[in-house]
Amino acid sequence: MPLALITGGASLIGEGIACCLVEDGWEALTLHYPGDDFESERWYLFNLDEDPSEARDLADLHPDRVEKLRARWDEEAWQNQVFPLAEGMQLFTLMDPSIPEPGPLKLYASSPTAPSAAASRITSFRAFEVTALLEHRDGDRGVIAGHGDQGGGYTLYVGDDDGLWYVQNTYGQMVRVNCGAMPSGDVRIRLSISPRSLSEWDVAVFVGDEERASETAGALGMLAPLQGIDVGRIRRSPVDWELRSKFGSYPYAGTVKSLTYVPGESLFSAAKRRQHEIASEMKVQ
Repeated sequence: MPLALITGGASLIGEGIACCLVEDGWEALTLHYPGDDFESERWYLFNLDEDPSEARDLADLHPDRVEKLRARWDEEAWQNQVFPLAEGMQLFTLMDPSIPEPGPLKLYASSPTAPSAAASRITSFRAFEVTALLEHRDGDRGVIAGHGDQGGGYTLYVGDDDGLWYVQNTYGQMVRVNCGAMPSGDVRIRLSISPRSLSEWDVAVFVGDEERASETAGALGMLAPLQGIDVGRIRRSPVDWELRSKFGSYPYAGTVKSLTYVPGESLFSAAKRRQHEIASEMKVQ
């Protein structure tokens, strides 16, 4: 009689779900990480009679045995209502196919701070773009947009050098990117965020159609930013203490006509589709 086990759990920051099956002295085991495709996990194989500490992976030497035990684990998992595998409550919610995808969020200079819950749906573990439409005169300075607080977040501002800056605080790790001089008149600024993984994303800043700067930085997720989105100033806890100590909330002297967030594809889109397929298969059975 085989012993099928699921041990451990998946936290927000990347603990895996360990799935294994033990039969006739052999153990097949895989470790699934949040966001990875369940169908493409690597399985390991151990001879528990000769190697009880599981120090020698024999999967490459016995691929047929690995496939047999993997299929048996899948069979036992279906019979015992293991599927769908949840990747921790927060990530499982993000993959839930019944939850609709977020839509764009448009804010104005007169808007109150956008709630963090609404903001995080647009920015957590997914690509997104922020477009600011400004009326800018030479000498206008201050914060155009800010999302977050001293624990983590990002801001776009025009500094006392009359240059556009992107600053990101990743849990205390500061990234400051000079995006060049600001033109006067009607100006369109676009911030593009593209996640590489749960822990890293690519940042690009455009003025009009010109890319002014690009940087790879640590990604912000469900635990940050804890505070919402401000337009034209940072009202509460600052993303950048250095900026706050010099200028306070640093209200923008020009006019922010609008600030629009547009969500892109989630890191979990493929996993979300797979969860939907599994749910459909369970209904059929």
